Amino acid sequence: MNDKKIFIVKVKGESMLPCIKDGEILPVVTRCHKIESNDIVLFNKMGKTVIHRILAKTNFNGENYFITKGDNNLFIDMFIPINEKEILGKVIFLNSEEYITNFKFWSKIARGYLKLFFFSVNIWNLFRKFIKKGERR
Repeated sequence: MNDKKIFIVKVKGESMLPCIKDGEILPVVTRCHKIESNDIVLFNKMGKTVIHRILAKTNFNGENYFITKGDNNLFIDMFIPINEKEILGKVIFLNSEEYITNFKFWSKIARGYLKLFFFSVNIWNLFRKFIKKGERR
């Protein structure tokens, strides 16, 4: 459960104005063990994928549930509170202190780019060797 993954989401709609605009691209991190009030989360509910803010957190029978609302909406979300299992991820902003100062987070990203770089270099070297073998014939 410690392995966080990051994916990108393009926002459709105006329910989170002025904080998040229609068409904005947002990074979302999965497997967030710490979701609190005021966090913005991506979740599935009744066949829809939604990005809204957590207003309240409650625990029922040992499971966490959340009340959500779009910043631009007048009322809280009308569906039943969302279960922690329905949350796909937490929206992160690059100016978020939690992620700017989190060395483990940035080192995972750097390792991913380094792996991609070395993989590309290895492929290039194999390609060059293959071309050289072809020239010798």
